[in-house]
Amino acid sequence: MKIKMKITAKQCLLFTVFFAATLFVMLANSPRVETLQAEVTIKDDGFLGFAADPGIANFGSVPRGNVGERAIILRNENEFPETIKFTAKGEIGPWISFQENNFVLGRNETKQVIVNVNVPNDAALGVHKGEIVTLMRRKWL
Repeated sequence: MKIKMKITAKQCLLFTVFFAATLFVMLANSPRVETLQAEVTIKDDGFLGFAADPGIANFGSVPRGNVGERAIILRNENEFPETIKFTAKGEIGPWISFQENNFVLGRNETKQVIVNVNVPNDAALGVHKGEIVTLMRRKWL
């Protein structure tokens, strides 16, 4: 038994509009992702050191059992607010914490977020690396 179906022009148009709207919403809600390299050097001399490398969150020299700190400055230049969420990964990912996380950055707003690296007492000497990942998603109404 064969079943014949007729699709009218109106049905085809409705399907096309629905499909396009669904695709638009999916793309508009996709987060933008930016990754910032991060590193810390652990030495046995007990001295803190700093680094001013552009384009990298370099915590400098931090002795075992101590905390290093860096500031990240965010500016939303969009005409809409965005939800910001940080994560950290890599070798030093578990050592990294954020003073503020998962917040809304308003239109044309600038915010400074403090990032800490808490070096464990048993960390090996040398350079340790990771990444700070920033997810930015448009905030709707």
